[in-house]
Amino acid sequence: MLSVNNLYQYQKNICNFICSHRKSAIWCGCGLGKTISVLTSINFLLKKKKISKALIVAPPNVTENVWKQEAQLWEHTKDLKISLVIGTEKQRLKALEEDADIYCISRDLLHWLFKHEEYQFQFLCLDEASGFKDKKSRRYASLMQKTINTAGKKYHRKNPMIAMFTYVTELTGTPASESLSGLWSQIQILSYGTVNPLGKSLTEFRERYMIPQLFNGFPVYNKMRFGADKDIQDKLDEAGMCISMRTEDYIELPEKMEIIRYITMKDKRYAEMKKNSVVNVDNTDIVANSALDKINKAQQICSGFLYDDTGTAHVLNHDKEEALNEILEGLDEPVLILYKYEYEKKMLMKLGGVPLDNPKAIKQWNEGKIKIGLLYPSNAYGLNIQSVCSVIIWYSQSLSGEQTEQAIKRIWRQGQKKKVRIFYLIFRNTVDEMVYNLIREKKDVLDELLIHFSI
Repeated sequence: MLSVNNLYQYQKNICNFICSHRKSAIWCGCGLGKTISVLTSINFLLKKKKISKALIVAPPNVTENVWKQEAQLWEHTKDLKISLVIGTEKQRLKALEEDADIYCISRDLLHWLFKHEEYQFQFLCLDEASGFKDKKSRRYASLMQKTINTAGKKYHRKNPMIAMFTYVTELTGTPASESLSGLWSQIQILSYGTVNPLGKSLTEFRERYMIPQLFNGFPVYNKMRFGADKDIQDKLDEAGMCISMRTEDYIELPEKMEIIRYITMKDKRYAEMKKNSVVNVDNTDIVANSALDKINKAQQICSGFLYDDTGTAHVLNHDKEEALNEILEGLDEPVLILYKYEYEKKMLMKLGGVPLDNPKAIKQWNEGKIKIGLLYPSNAYGLNIQSVCSVIIWYSQSLSGEQTEQAIKRIWRQGQKKKVRIFYLIFRNTVDEMVYNLIREKKDVLDELLIHFSI
């Protein structure tokens, strides 16, 4: 079993930073061991009686499959009592009643925890804190506001949830994957009770660092002013609450190769949808009612189907499926396929794919018992699934640069012994190609697509 002596020096530095800073942002690449660094810090603060209970807020998969399992691998953390606040409401309440050191809850349940002011914690860790980059999101409001609306009802607390924590630590390897504007809300959480070094409000941040562009008469902020990145970095350095580490500076990663399999768009309904926002399939008019809806339907056509208003999938063609089969025929090792739509998932399962959406499936995958693993990009956070696979295939791409990076780093990370190959199935001159290029240019994919597909 690993011991505290097995921690790398940079991990010890992370621990020292967390324990010596009441508010800290740990921006470290995948595979650098952020989880054990935080567990070690919590263990130290518990022993020093600086805290008595810690709350870990994470994506659902990470909540269930990472923190408790990681603690069991280390001698100095194996005795930490960790309660998973998951399941039905009755099960969640029972988990909160347990006498534990650490309570792990999904960030999508923060609005539920908001209603239970009787439960108090002193240490907060936001795992994958970039999930709080949207100031308008319910999870952000649940943490930062005294009043929230949920299920048509208003709930109040005497103080915002964030006020109860003595220590707040944010973890992410992608603090600003799409835009630097996502930093403001993350730093605002750390700055509760003081002044955010990036601006008192998101409006002030945008006026200071960004250039507005008009879209349908409204300003869209997706371009940074020249030199803004350096100015932001200087402000954060001055505040002294963030440390940043790139994986490649500390770990020698295997070679990574991206392979694009181009496909020619033969289905005329793609052009029809893009131009007219409507196509007829099986005597049914399928209409895109907004630019966002049109983007979705354009991606669906590239995948060979279209959903109608009832959620029924109408099959259009099998071009992308045939391109996938050609790749699979040339592989003799396990492969991870990323998908976006339920129709794709069901089709891929017919090809022998197994969704990696539960602990049992992940265990079977890591034991080499699954040849085709299926993963929805937003479920990729924190998973350790690199030991048996070095091939990724993007069937449909995510519109999020952060999700794309996180999904790739499930395989391209420490512990990977082979060269990693990443295949992209892309129809030329379509939304497929646009998404691929925009992510590599680190642009806000959705904003750019909305302008392109504007009705």
